[in-house]
Amino acid sequence: MDAHVGLLGPSRLTLLRHAEVDNQQGRRFMGRSDLPLTPRGVAQAEALAGRFSGLPSCPVYASPLQRARSTARALEASGMPEAEVLEDLRELDFGLWEGRLAEEVERDEPGPYARWRAVDPGFAFPRGDALDATARRIASVLGRLWPAEGGHAIVVAHGGVLRLGLCELLGLPWSACPSLRLDFTGITRLERHAGRSVLA
Repeated sequence: MDAHVGLLGPSRLTLLRHAEVDNQQGRRFMGRSDLPLTPRGVAQAEALAGRFSGLPSCPVYASPLQRARSTARALEASGMPEAEVLEDLRELDFGLWEGRLAEEVERDEPGPYARWRAVDPGFAFPRGDALDATARRIASVLGRLWPAEGGHAIVVAHGGVLRLGLCELLGLPWSACPSLRLDFTGITRLERHAGRSVLA
């Protein structure tokens, strides 16, 4: 038996990005916009439920935005419980950039856009969220939701906040965020071994 794993095994936290929405292939800033799933997204969520079918039931938590709630609701078909909706799992507020195409923002505001792309810790979206406050928020809620030894929990949220949360929990610099690819309905599993967070 692995000396780093307790008798009950590692605790696990599964992070799911919501299913597909119409965001112009990731080119449009869609944070607080409450978009529905596309037809393809509905099919993705249904397929995702199949991945969890037969696994032991565990708590499920979801962002309040409908794209996350709809994705979490699909998991109920696999025997998972109804998701508990938590405001702290919401996506970044892009402020004045909300709904705009990335290339438009890059053209009109090259300096701030470059800071965003570099994940500058001091950056805040115009009239929107600051990255440092968002990182603290998501790391705090994920830390609270991480179950005890041998437990498992599922979180359904958004690409932006999940990337920041992963960097915080794994001790990675924020500059690693763009290297973390989280596709629609992508599954990312974290385990805790002897108090250490591990990307499984």
